[in-house]
Amino acid sequence: RVMAAHWVIEGAGGLVICNPPPAELALSEPELERLIAEVSAEATASGVRGGDLTPYLLRRRNQRSEGRTLAVNRALVVENARLAGVIAAAYAALGAGWDQP
Repeated sequence: RVMAAHWVIEGAGGLVICNPPPAELALSEPELERLIAEVSAEATASGVRGGDLTPYLLRRRNQRSEGRTLAVNRALVVENARLAGVIAAAYAALGAGWDQP
């Protein structure tokens, strides 16, 4: 219903739906902030920039977290796909077409 109501507003733009990572896999906020800061500092010190930066950060976070960041990202991909299916089914049940709210 939120999607249908949003899309009848001319010029409303996109709609963002946030889905948190599974709680049992999520890193604590202090742990994640520390990890991001440390790995970002490493990248800066190593001169990593541009298109090399994101793969570097993801790889180093995974290494430093002993695979935990990769596990949570994989689980989040699965959970996002599940949520997308639930949303699509609910939206279709309203009888609205994807191109016509």
